[in-house]
Amino acid sequence: MHVNTITLESLEHCRFLKEVANEENGDYIQNVLIRLSSGNQFGMSENDVLDALKILKQLKNVNFRGVHYFSGTQKKLKKIETEIQYIQDYCDNLQKMSGIEFNEIEYGPGFSFDYFAQPDFSENYNDFDAVAGLLEKSKYKFTIEAGRFIASSCGFYVSRIMDLKSTNDVNYCLIDGGINHLNYYGQIMGMKIPPVSLVKNNAYVKSENCSNFEICGSLCTTADVITKSLPLASPAIADFLVFKNIGAYSVTEGIYLFLSHALPCVVSYDKMEYKVLRQSFETYKINS
Repeated sequence: MHVNTITLESLEHCRFLKEVANEENGDYIQNVLIRLSSGNQFGMSENDVLDALKILKQLKNVNFRGVHYFSGTQKKLKKIETEIQYIQDYCDNLQKMSGIEFNEIEYGPGFSFDYFAQPDFSENYNDFDAVAGLLEKSKYKFTIEAGRFIASSCGFYVSRIMDLKSTNDVNYCLIDGGINHLNYYGQIMGMKIPPVSLVKNNAYVKSENCSNFEICGSLCTTADVITKSLPLASPAIADFLVFKNIGAYSVTEGIYLFLSHALPCVVSYDKMEYKVLRQSFETYKINS
């Protein structure tokens, strides 16, 4: 074992822990959390939590720290406040029923992040103070699992304009990426406008004449629409579109292997220095 804390998701995990713990020699104490299910496939039911604690009671080299609880992402403040009260009441009752004392709760609030609240995203942090106030008053020690929220405002996705055309009075801007690389939570068929900037390939070409463009990717599906109506000032082929706030979902939830399109290059930036973390990669080698 020999890790700081193990989170148990099922009775099977608990039984496996018992086997390993019984084989351990020495004075090492393993910290353990039990994940309480919020009504889905993750974590344990309330009855299974009690059965798991009966097993943990038998293990001298295991320390039960407390309960982990997470029910989903993009939650509003009222939902978070209700869950904080619920998990505290549950832990009070669990201690009475099990006879085991603990004071820690690991909680994933699933803070909401509005990717389309241009240009000011500060409202995404309004719930912090309210939640902090509730946790300060608690008798339990809360550890907050930030989840995807911590990465929501991170990163840029840069894609080159490959073609421009008009069909039935609709201006189309086609880029060399698409929905296989770019994914915003809550973005349905391009009906919302994400934060995006146009970067001219020729810095000397400037224009204030704006038109609305439907931004489409390079996949052979009509579903490959990034946004339906983006105002752009005289875009040109070989210009770049820079999409912001792509850290939480685009990097990890894009359908990257779709139709064997290449994976994008990944670059980090720190203190005036750029570093290539991954070169562009052809996925046909995987799909072949």
